[in-house]
This record gives sequence, structure tokens and C-alpha cells, in this order.
Amino acid sequence: MISGLVCLLILAGAAPALAGGWANVTLDRLPANPHAGQTFTLGFMVRQHGVTPINSVQPYLSARNQETGQTVRFSARQEGPVGHFIADVTFPAAGIWEWEVTPAPSRRRPSSAR
Repeated sequence: MISGLVCLLILAGAAPALAGGWANVTLDRLPANPHAGQTFTLGFMVRQHGVTPINSVQPYLSARNQETGQTVRFSARQEGPVGHFIADVTFPAAGIWEWEVTPAPSRRRPSSAR
């Protein structure tokens, strides 16, 4: 049993989401006692300017093991109401992981009316 896995949360509270804008990320809940090698699902909301839920982002969770420097990245997918995303996360080793959720701008361009 791996009981030494500790996660530190760093949220991308003012990360760029759209040109000229920013977005807040709020977790549904903190993961309860994650263990190395076990997958947990992390749910969160993305809100433009901290108010309006948006889907026009491609969020991901990135993490770095403080002791080894190992890094991992997990893409999130939209699920549920507008602005809600989930990521399936598996920390590959025990240790202290610093992690953050980044609501990266979507590469999709809005279609123009003709």
C-alpha cells in the first residue's frame, strides 16, 4: 500500500482562455487519498472571467513529481453542463506531486456566417 502519495494543488486561476480574456477553474472536489498507479477522475468547471461557463477551451492537467522531476499530462474532456470537464488522472509513482489545471485556448475557430 502506498500511503506517501501527497498531492499539492495549484489551480490556474487566471490562465488565458480566449484572446483578451481569462478563465477560472474550480474543482468539483479534491481527490480523496489518491495512490500511485490508481486512476481517479477529476471534475472541474471552467468559467470565463470567473463567471460564464465555457466549452471553448481544451483543458489539461499537468503534474510534476517534486523528488524526481518526472512530469505527466492528462487531457480533459467536456462532460455534463457547459463548462464542466473531467480528466482521468494516474500518478505513475508515489511522492509529492505539484499539479495544475490549465484551460488552454481551443484551436477551433468559430464558423463565420455567410
